[in-house]
Amino acid sequence: MSDLQNYDEYIKIGIAAGQIIFAAIGWNIISRGNDKREQRKELRALLNEIRMLTTQIETKVIEYYSLEPFKSREVAVQVKRLLKQVATLATTVARYDHRYDVSQHVAELRMKATGGDFESAARQPTKDDDNLFNEIAAAGMQLIDELESTFARRYS
Repeated sequence: MSDLQNYDEYIKIGIAAGQIIFAAIGWNIISRGNDKREQRKELRALLNEIRMLTTQIETKVIEYYSLEPFKSREVAVQVKRLLKQVATLATTVARYDHRYDVSQHVAELRMKATGGDFESAARQPTKDDDNLFNEIAAAGMQLIDELESTFARRYS
């Protein structure tokens, strides 16, 4: 009888240990799922902020090039500050996953927005239909498209 009682005790201990292991595995799976959802939300917020800043850059660049050079200094500082914010956020996004490395798109946007006669005293105000504005908008869209495509591939 003693062997039978020991066997029953071993079974009870085994069942209790199995329940603990099963609960730990379940908790781990749920925890990882929550972590992924939280990271997805954080990335989405960063991408939305980059999109908003890119739109602000386009607006400020149009304002900048519409002004006389001596009136546009403050707007030039704003454009450069916005570009710096985009670069910083893009670097933060790339830390989540190397596939989000869009540094070449950020550089292209910066070059289009501040290249040429940006901050030149000889610059003349630019007309609203100038091709420069289309190039800046295209560079901004390429940046956003690349980020959104990577996000879609990662989470679909």
